Amino acid sequence: MRRGQRVSQGARIGAVGATGLATGPHLDYRMCRDGRFVDPLRLRSAPAAPVPAVERAAFDDAVRRWSALLEEGSPVRTAALGQ
Repeated sequence: MRRGQRVSQGARIGAVGATGLATGPHLDYRMCRDGRFVDPLRLRSAPAAPVPAVERAAFDDAVRRWSALLEEGSPVRTAALGQ
């Protein structure tokens, strides 16, 4: 990434890792607008296209599986998600 570079939805903009004296993986997520750090949760962005109808059933199934894992508080495992 370069300063001022535009990104599109789905573009990889970073990576998670452990550096220095970190005790585990971490993510430093920051956003700048006009040279100032901003709260990404308060930004208004263009709406994304809706999930295509042919993929909606798979999307709903994935949402149910992820939600169940989050509700039970267990660590997310890719095997539990069929991946």
